[in-house]
Amino acid sequence: MPASPAPVDLVIFDLGRVLLDYDWRTALAGVVEDTGLAPDVLHDRLFHEAPFYAFERGDISPEEFHAAVERVLETPLQYGRFMELWNSIFSAEIEPTATLARALERRGKPRVALLSNTNITHIEHVRKKFKILGDFKHVFLSYELRARKPEPPSYLKVLEALHAKPEHTVFVDDMERNIVAAEKLGIRGVLASSPEAVDAGLRAAGVEI
Repeated sequence: MPASPAPVDLVIFDLGRVLLDYDWRTALAGVVEDTGLAPDVLHDRLFHEAPFYAFERGDISPEEFHAAVERVLETPLQYGRFMELWNSIFSAEIEPTATLARALERRGKPRVALLSNTNITHIEHVRKKFKILGDFKHVFLSYELRARKPEPPSYLKVLEALHAKPEHTVFVDDMERNIVAAEKLGIRGVLASSPEAVDAGLRAAGVEI
């Protein structure tokens, strides 16, 4: 008979497009209007690895990120206007999965943590507009960890902080590359292609829903 999976002690949820929905098109449309750049050109430049990843790792400040974006786009952008657009991407909680995560958090077994690639301006906005971050005790943010998924330290720092073992941990994320990186460390992954997929994946991992 196949061996039973190790009991789950910790479930790590991503935030964006797992618990909280967002859409970059909202911000991009405003920047297109302000700059006149074509949407595909804007997307490629705005998410250029150097400034975007540095901001999510906490290596640069919001002001430095704004200046870097101006250089990348080769056009001036009013700081307040840019930040308003930058933070406009968030729409609403993904209610089924957010409800499930909160239920697990209240129960306490398995433990729950959030792990998000994000930046300080987005988090400040989310804390003001939504209550989801305040509902979880263990919240790990890339700009505070100084590492972003799929970099191994982002996962390992969570495990270390919570004294968790990878084989007893399940990670839920909407990006396959982040799931693959976690699984290379021995963490079981659940791809959040839909709330139903999250529910089914956690059940298959042995999590009582």
